[in-house]
Amino acid sequence: MRAVKYFLSFFVDISILFLNPSYALRYIKSRYDRRQDDTLGFYKSKFDTSVKRFVPSDQDRIFEFLEHNHKFINIRSMDRFNWIGIEYQSILTILGQIINMTPEAEIYRNGIYKLDISINNLRSSIKKSSFIDVIYNDNSGGLCTLRIDIYNYNNDGAWVSRNEHNKTCRVISDKFVFEKNKKNLNEVTYADECNFPVDIVYTWVNHEDEEWSKIYCLHKDNLDKDSNSIKRFHNKNELKYSLRSVNKYLPWANSIYIVSNCKPPEWLNLDHKKINWVSHDDIIPNKFLPTFNSHVIESYLHKIDNLNEHFLYLNDDVLITSLLLPEDLFTSRGGSRSFLETYGTVNGEVDDSSPDYLNASRNSASLIRSSFNVFPTRLHNHTIFCLLKSTLEEIEEEYSETFLDFRSNKFRSKNDLNTTSFLYHWYALQTGFAQEGFMKTALVKNNNPKSLEYLGRARFYKTICVNEGQGKNAIGWENKIKHFFKTTYSQSADWEIY
Repeated sequence: MRAVKYFLSFFVDISILFLNPSYALRYIKSRYDRRQDDTLGFYKSKFDTSVKRFVPSDQDRIFEFLEHNHKFINIRSMDRFNWIGIEYQSILTILGQIINMTPEAEIYRNGIYKLDISINNLRSSIKKSSFIDVIYNDNSGGLCTLRIDIYNYNNDGAWVSRNEHNKTCRVISDKFVFEKNKKNLNEVTYADECNFPVDIVYTWVNHEDEEWSKIYCLHKDNLDKDSNSIKRFHNKNELKYSLRSVNKYLPWANSIYIVSNCKPPEWLNLDHKKINWVSHDDIIPNKFLPTFNSHVIESYLHKIDNLNEHFLYLNDDVLITSLLLPEDLFTSRGGSRSFLETYGTVNGEVDDSSPDYLNASRNSASLIRSSFNVFPTRLHNHTIFCLLKSTLEEIEEEYSETFLDFRSNKFRSKNDLNTTSFLYHWYALQTGFAQEGFMKTALVKNNNPKSLEYLGRARFYKTICVNEGQGKNAIGWENKIKHFFKTTYSQSADWEIY
C-alpha cells in the first residue's frame, strides 16, 4: 500500500509539472518548505514514543535515553555539565532526539556558532563541527550543558575526536569502544583535570540604596574626583545578568558569595543553596568601616567564611559569553591562571594626576620588586580574576604594614594596592602558584562607540567587560547595553525570585 501511495503521489506531481509548470514549482516548493518548517519532523515521527517519555527533560532523563538507545562514552561529569563522545554515524539521530526532548535548548557548533536545527542545515552543520554544546533547562529551572565530541574511525584502527582541545581522550585505540558502549572514562581523574571545588565572589554596590547614599554623602568631600564620583557606584542591574552568565557558562561552579554594604536586590533569593550574602562588617574590621574603596574591600575577600581555596573574583560588569571549564582558569596541580595584557603600561612614579588604578599598580609593582628584584609592567585584563585563598593570606602577611597603611582610605587614594587585579598575580607568578594563561576578552567602554561592535560578536570571546568609566557615554550606549543583556541572557537563573 505504501508503494502504491508513493507512486500515485509521484504521478500527480509529474502531471501537474507538464500541465502547469509555474504552479507545479510553487506546489513542490510549498511541500519542501512544510518539511523544513516541521523542525526535525523525521525524528519526531520516528521516535515519537520515546520523545513523550522525556518531557520535561533533565540530565538524568537524557542519560537514561542515551544508555537505553545508543552507544557513547562518558568523558566527564560535573554538576550541571556533562561531556560525552559519540561516533559520527550516530550523531544526527542522537542530536535530533535530544533536541526533541529539549525544544528550547540553545545549540552551538564548536562553542561559537548557533545552529539552525532544521534537518538539512543540522546535517550540514555537523559536518563542520568538532564538538557541539547543548545548553538546556533541567527540571529545577537551572541551566545544564551537554558537550558532545564527535569521533571518526581512522585507518590506524583508532577513534579520533575532532575536538583538538580534548586532552582526556582525543584518540581512543580500542576499535570496539563504542560497540562495548564504554561509559567508564569518567571514573578516574585525569592528569589535566581540576578536581577541586571553585567558588565565585562578587563585590556589589547600589547607588540608589538610601542608607548607603546617606553614608556616602557624609564621607564624600566637596572635591569632584574620579575616586569619589557617583558614577563609580552606579547600579544598572549588571549583577543580575552577570550572575545569569555564570549560571549559563559556569554550570559547575560551587558557591557564590556577594560582598556588599547595601541591601540585597529584591529579585535575588538569599535562601538559594548557592547564594551567600556577605556584609562588609563580616570581613572588614570596624575601624576601617565604612569604606567606599574597592581596593580595600578586595584586600579582604579571602576572609570570607567557608570560602574555598580556589575562587574566581568578578566585578559585576564582567559577563561570561561562552562555556569555560575549570582547566581554563586553574592548573590541574591547583595553581591559578593570570590573564595579563600583552603590553606594559605600569611605569613611572606615583603622582596625583595619574589614574588611581595606575598608582595602585605602581605601588604593588614596587612591592614585587622589593621581594623578587623584578618590576612588573603588565596589567591584568578586564576579565575574571582567578585566585588562591592561601596565596592572598601569604601576601597580606608579607606586606602587612603596607596593607595597614592603605586600608584606612575611605575612597581610592594614591597609596592604595590593587591586590586582586595586580599584586596577587605577579606575586603568585613569582612564587610558582600561578601560570600565565590566555583568554580572548573584550572591553566595551562607555566613551568608545567603536567598542560596541564587540557585543555583536560576543560568542567569539570568553568574557566581555561592559565598563562605565569616566567621560560622556557614547550615543545609544545604554540602550545597546540593555538590549545585549536582555537578548543574550534572557534565561533567568533559579536563584531569581522574579
